[in-house]
Amino acid sequence: MRRRVFLIRHCQSEANRDLKIETRGDSGLTDLGVEQARRRAHLLSDHDLADVTVIASPQSRAARTAREIAEHHGWSVSHDPRLVEGDLGKLEGLAYHELIPLVPKGKTWLDAEDHGGEAEDIVADRMLEALAEALDAAPGPVIIVSHGYAISSLLKRLGHSVRQPANGDMYELDLDETATVHGLEHHPLPS
Repeated sequence: MRRRVFLIRHCQSEANRDLKIETRGDSGLTDLGVEQARRRAHLLSDHDLADVTVIASPQSRAARTAREIAEHHGWSVSHDPRLVEGDLGKLEGLAYHELIPLVPKGKTWLDAEDHGGEAEDIVADRMLEALAEALDAAPGPVIIVSHGYAISSLLKRLGHSVRQPANGDMYELDLDETATVHGLEHHPLPS
């Protein structure tokens, strides 16, 4: 049986606005972030969804994004701590420009051995567990509101390498019971 899954990155947080790395921090949405979440909710109306399950990271930026989406449609939201952002260790709180000198020569990013946080595989494992549990618990479409590193790690595990999604971006997946992706569509949030 095929299932529709929507992976949505939270909308603009205070840390995003300030160009800071935030993984375990808990800044809220900016006014622009709230407006983005409302636009994403409106755009979901085009997908003809019923019997939807909405599950979000408990971090406030994802929780608020999910709440704005769910309230627009009359859905409820539950939270799963496995959907939190991947821990980037010593990078937490750094400005993006402070990251560049930390990346070793020949690399494009710091891996867990370098930043001291969670490895991408660990993030993907917990995201996949949360997704599998959601699919087992509910018969209809599933909307997961999470974070950039977490979503890109899950998609990579499912065989689709993507760049980190922007705030409010959505990936629509057509999954079978073995979590094989039969269709993947990227729906960026229009400005």
